[in-house]
Amino acid sequence: MSDWIEHLTDNIKAAEDAKQRRRDWLALRSEILKSKADPAWKNVVAACEKDVHKINQKLTEKFPGDQSKSLTFECSRSRQFVIRRAYSPSFDRRASENLLGAVRR
Repeated sequence: MSDWIEHLTDNIKAAEDAKQRRRDWLALRSEILKSKADPAWKNVVAACEKDVHKINQKLTEKFPGDQSKSLTFECSRSRQFVIRRAYSPSFDRRASENLLGAVRR
């Protein structure tokens, strides 16, 4: 009669251990991602800034003296950047780094 109780408690313990291992694995993975996030973000920002500069050079070559087609690249300390064109048709594209959701506990 007590065999089924022993079996049940073993299964419950095994399930709890598996959940804890998964939480530990997710925490480790989160720490790894956080450690790589800063260099990756800096690479993204640098690449976008470089591309905006290249686009502006090409636009200047094709449309000399016409600044209406030029883009601006603005990077802020809040881990965000904006690529903007001020003249009609105007637009802006924003990107930001957000690590708040990186940790699950």
